[in-house]
Amino acid sequence: MDRDVLRQQLSEFMTSMELEGYVDFHFNISYSVKRMDGPFSFIELLNNFRSDSQATLRAMTQTLEQQDLNFDDLEQHCLKLKGSTACIGIHRMALACGDMMNAIARGSKEECILILHHMKQLFQVLQDKFDIICQLERRINEPMPNA
Repeated sequence: MDRDVLRQQLSEFMTSMELEGYVDFHFNISYSVKRMDGPFSFIELLNNFRSDSQATLRAMTQTLEQQDLNFDDLEQHCLKLKGSTACIGIHRMALACGDMMNAIARGSKEECILILHHMKQLFQVLQDKFDIICQLERRINEPMPNA
C-alpha cells in the first residue's frame, strides 16, 4: 500500500482518538517528536508507556488487595500513572487517574476498586488502539521493495 495512504489512515485514526477523548494535543506533539528521534521512536514511547502502565496498574491492584489498605501507596502509584498519561496526552486515562485521586482522598476502598476496574478496561481499549498505530507506523517505515 502507498505510504501516503498509510499516513492518511494513521492521521485519521489519531484524529478519531482525539475526537473520542482518548488523547489530547500532547499525543500529537509526542508523535511529532519522532521526526527528530527516528522513525520508530513513537512506537518505542508507546511500548514503554504500555509496560510502565501495566506494572503500575498491577501495583495498584496489589495495593487494593491488601487487608490494611495503604491509601498513601495507592496515591503514589496513581500519581505516577497520571503523570505519564498527562505527559504524552493520554487524556481519558489521566481523567480516570483524577477520579482515583478523588476516591483516595475520600478514603473509599470500594470506589477505588470500581475506578481501577474502569482504568483496566480503558487500558485494554488503549492497547488495541496503540496496536493499530504501531502497525501503521511499521508499515509506513518499512523498506520499500525494489520495483
